[in-house]
Amino acid sequence: MINPDIKSLKNTVITINNAGGTAFPITYEYENCSGMSHGMTLRDYFAAKAMQGLCVNVEDPHEDNIARTSYSMADAMLKAREED
Repeated sequence: MINPDIKSLKNTVITINNAGGTAFPITYEYENCSGMSHGMTLRDYFAAKAMQGLCVNVEDPHEDNIARTSYSMADAMLKAREED
């Protein structure tokens, strides 16, 4: 299982821009009202997908470890996108 380096993430501030943008943005119009919802970040979406895979075969059932590992994998996926 991947062991994320928590110390390197300690002082990281996550924004929509450094989280890969939004995964499911929508605009809406209803009668006299309109607006936009940013949805979740792409980082959150990637982490959710990674978590699904990690939960299939759990070596360490501690939720905290699964969550950290999921976000570590999501960060790696975002970094790989930048390199292409």
